[in-house]
Amino acid sequence: MNLADAQVSMLERTSREWLRTAEQRREPTWLSERRQQARDYFHSHGLPNSKHESFRFLPLNAVASKQLLRAPASADEENFSVNLRNYSASIGLLDGVPVGGAVATQPGLNVNRATQLLATEPQRIEPFLGRVASPINGFAAMGLALFEDAWVVRVGTGIEVQLPLEVVVRQQQGGFWTIPRLLVILEPRSRLTLLERQAAADVDAFGLTTGVFELVIGAGAELTHVRLATHGGEQAELSVAAAEVQAGGRYHSWVGSFGGGLTRLDTQVRLVGAGAGVVLDGLYVVRHRELVDHHTAIFHESVNTTADETYRGIVDDEAQAVFDGVIVVKPGAQQTNAQQYNRNLVLSDTAIVHTKPQLEIEADDVVCNHGATVGRLDTRQLFYLQSRGLSAEYAKHLLTVAFASELIERCPIPQLIPTIQRRVASHLGHKEALEW
Repeated sequence: MNLADAQVSMLERTSREWLRTAEQRREPTWLSERRQQARDYFHSHGLPNSKHESFRFLPLNAVASKQLLRAPASADEENFSVNLRNYSASIGLLDGVPVGGAVATQPGLNVNRATQLLATEPQRIEPFLGRVASPINGFAAMGLALFEDAWVVRVGTGIEVQLPLEVVVRQQQGGFWTIPRLLVILEPRSRLTLLERQAAADVDAFGLTTGVFELVIGAGAELTHVRLATHGGEQAELSVAAAEVQAGGRYHSWVGSFGGGLTRLDTQVRLVGAGAGVVLDGLYVVRHRELVDHHTAIFHESVNTTADETYRGIVDDEAQAVFDGVIVVKPGAQQTNAQQYNRNLVLSDTAIVHTKPQLEIEADDVVCNHGATVGRLDTRQLFYLQSRGLSAEYAKHLLTVAFASELIERCPIPQLIPTIQRRVASHLGHKEALEW
């Protein structure tokens, strides 16, 4: 056993102790059974390490070498500000604990804590909670086995929520392993835009977040999900977002990852109904010694389903980026139309990119394409811009901006575009004003 594996095993022993000493909860039998299944998975698989194929590029020893405590069961709501001027609801997950919950007047939009629904109307979430996002690794299993509470958002049949719903995920202090959880349920023909802000911790100290976000899109419903992640250099996140899309439903995910010591997001989408569709857009910008890892999996399980996936990355200094995406076409999922592309711009000799787009096709009447590129700035374009009087640094910035602009302009919340542009420029260390 190497040193890294020994360190992971040390964290694993702590995890097993937490599972052993977890308090018995008064909750429905179905949830207790799902928690037990998660415990069984953990005891069989443990936490992932560098020997696991999908985690081979992650320095998990950086997580395992830290002394982590379970997050407190309560959070200081005074640290969460509510703004309903631009949102239909504003909710928070501080140290994994639901806070806030202010909801504007919007018939058909319901926001509740899971503990409240489990005590009063457990049947409303039984088909979804802990089922849509089944444990895919030891971190996710711990999240299901030990989570204390979650936000549950439900939109009624035929309801179109006009303003986005904001959810803020943040650690208030370092040294903890936090488990934020969110369940979103869109009933048939409803519409919702979700803005997820993964904010930097209040203090510059190591902390681990393993969030689980379960998204249910009913027949003919549409969920737009924008995720902006700006973590501190001492933070690690290994989260899962799992969506299930029914017949004629649509899920559009736009992910922006801008920094953080270690950021890993697993996005899994099941297209279970005829005519269901998904769009996955992602932009990641990393520098210094940051690492970002996007794993995506789209499962076509019915006829006439569509997928459009585009991820772009900008990698500088000694940073690393990982993209691992798979599109799976199940037997009988005829007339599938799917495409997947990952493009990366490397700005230094020491930056590293690992990209692996994949297709697994078990049907014969499909149209599927995939591809990936890793490249540098075009020296001819740089020379041309400098010949027109631009400085070398400014020419480099302009070409970098052009590479990012296509993804930024695809953001489905247009009012966020200037914020994203500033965040990208700031994280790249641009000192001159940029024109977008």
